Amino acid sequence: MQPEHLKNNMLSPKVQQLKAIRTVLLALHKRLLDGERDLYEARHGRIATPNEFLQLALEDEEFDWLRTFSKLIVEIDESIASRRDPITLEKANALLQISRETLQPSPIGTPTAQKYYAAIERNSTVAQLHLQIKAVFDR
Repeated sequence: MQPEHLKNNMLSPKVQQLKAIRTVLLALHKRLLDGERDLYEARHGRIATPNEFLQLALEDEEFDWLRTFSKLIVEIDESIASRRDPITLEKANALLQISRETLQPSPIGTPTAQKYYAAIERNSTVAQLHLQIKAVFDR
């Protein structure tokens, strides 16, 4: 087991890495939502109001895969901001691993991985944001 001061020295870069991932993930999430909205509207017609879109994003099956990204953002935010339960090195490492797994596109993986892969193939901005996240992981 490592002494506490060594853990603290190792924690700060991990928290910074999580913050960097979160920043890019927010932009990525927005682009993915926009893209899914476009696909939805092409199949079902125009979404009339922002409230209708919010309800679809929260409840409709076609947007379900994006909730994985939403939950990841919330989990990172809560872990970093918690004053009652400060983030530990173990938690930071676990969140980084969850982020790596979540942000792994694949044409044959989980439904989320497949849809993420398709979004990267369809949208150059999504592809650029994915490369930015990969660069943060490679630090």
